[in-house]
Amino acid sequence: MKQNRWKQWGITAVLIAGTAGMLWAQKQKAPVKDDRKGQTYLSDKATATGNISVDNFHKLISEPVWVKDSAGNFYPVQTFTYTYAERGMYEDETGKEFISTDYLSSHCKDKLDKGMASDMQFRAKAGDTAYIEQVMYLLPNKEGKQAAVQAQGIKLILTK
Repeated sequence: MKQNRWKQWGITAVLIAGTAGMLWAQKQKAPVKDDRKGQTYLSDKATATGNISVDNFHKLISEPVWVKDSAGNFYPVQTFTYTYAERGMYEDETGKEFISTDYLSSHCKDKLDKGMASDMQFRAKAGDTAYIEQVMYLLPNKEGKQAAVQAQGIKLILTK
């Protein structure tokens, strides 16, 4: 009987200690939230989204991408995902034409790699769409350290 009583006290003590540990962990200091939102821009620091001419796209897409926070400060991008949606005319097995979209995607550092940038010089045409998403940049926080923050992506529709 005494062994069962010690076993019950031992289990109770472990449960109390575990609960106290979980409560203590939940009361740890939460990370500081920064309310500055970032908007992604191409290298001209003016093009954020919308329509862009193919010629202008060729000039800007091979240069570094930037983020502007709500305070008006620009920060270099650390990484982003680039997706290119290329519209094309195809024929099915009966000869009927249809439009379809092919997607090309790449994970990039601060700008497109040389191969992708070179490919865009030949591939980009009016009617296609380029997406720059999952944009990460380093934002100084109140403690003077830098924190990785995700910025709003951009959608560029290529025009003549």
